[in-house]
Amino acid sequence: MSLLELTAPRFCYAAALCALLPCAAQAQITPLGDPPVPQVLADQPLVWRAGVQWQHDDNVLRSSQAPLADRIGVASAGVRLDQTYGRQRLELDAQIEGYRYDRASQLDFNALNYLAAWNWGLGPQWSGRLSLQRRQYVDRFGQTRDDSGLIRRIESSESAQVGYRLGQGWQALAGLYARRQDQNDPAEPDLTINGAELGLRYSLPSDSTLAYWFRQGRGQYSGAALTGGAGDFDEGEHALELTGLLSDRLRINGQMAYLQREHQQLRERDFSGVVARAGFNWAISAKTSLGAGFVRELAAYQSSDASYFEGYRGFVTPQWQASAKTSLRLRFEGGQRQYKGAPVGAPVGVPSRRDTLEMASLELQWQALRQLSLSATVQRDERRSNQPGAQYRARIVALSAQAGF
Repeated sequence: MSLLELTAPRFCYAAALCALLPCAAQAQITPLGDPPVPQVLADQPLVWRAGVQWQHDDNVLRSSQAPLADRIGVASAGVRLDQTYGRQRLELDAQIEGYRYDRASQLDFNALNYLAAWNWGLGPQWSGRLSLQRRQYVDRFGQTRDDSGLIRRIESSESAQVGYRLGQGWQALAGLYARRQDQNDPAEPDLTINGAELGLRYSLPSDSTLAYWFRQGRGQYSGAALTGGAGDFDEGEHALELTGLLSDRLRINGQMAYLQREHQQLRERDFSGVVARAGFNWAISAKTSLGAGFVRELAAYQSSDASYFEGYRGFVTPQWQASAKTSLRLRFEGGQRQYKGAPVGAPVGVPSRRDTLEMASLELQWQALRQLSLSATVQRDERRSNQPGAQYRARIVALSAQAGF
């Protein structure tokens, strides 16, 4: 039985907290850090869309010794709905994508991605959100596998949130959530988490908000590669979230949380620390803008010599609007990951794994018609590591077209 079926009788007025991850699938050409995705007919409430993309990747398996170049075709079809009825707002963004590799056909796959949400209001005090979300993508910086190539991930969530207006600018929040993550990485077992959350939000007339959340969940791993995996776990989180419009040209947003995961069977797999995500977008002039951000990571990684990894990424994205229909965007990104929490029996005296990640891309976009957007992208990925065989370099060229109706 799903979370929504369990909670509907008790939370008939509840609504879902939308997950922070984007709903669109990430092709290998897509940089990290959630860059804006070009959309045609963005001002229409209902849009049917279709797209095609051609890629050339000179190291499709992200190999350190035997790079395999390949051509990749991506076809997509989807729909976007954003409609308001009084105090009710319906959102839907769904897309099907098919990836076909010319030489490495074992990497072919189809992806289904969606975000469905109902934002509701009842009287002057009550409001909330219900949502379902699914995201399927290829992790460009995940460890490669000899039998199937890159790591593929599927992240899905169901959540329900209700808010009550306490007074001028203040709102009390409560909700339930269920999250699942599946991947074909033997060191990262599939997991599910079910939990509840309480929060308090303060909103300013300037369209800025500050919120505090406390979340407590119970989770379990499945498909763990190691014999005697860590089993069930409890997860707690204290989080602060900020969104704000500092001026007509500068918007910021950020989340910072302290996360703690405790395992019931193997305490040595426990970990805790800070996770964060912050960014800003600055409209420097009518034709130029600058975006930048920072991400602090902390996640389970159960190998014979590590229990989790932590790291950071920073990115900067200058953009130039050359004309009403043509734009040029650069992106630079870099960061590190370090694998920690060696379990009992791990080799002594061996340094823990540390990776350095870098990416640079240049994208040219042309709005050929109101219903048609064309783009060309060149990108370079690199990972350096103190673990033999984990490093790689890759160069990608992509041409794409997206149409809306």
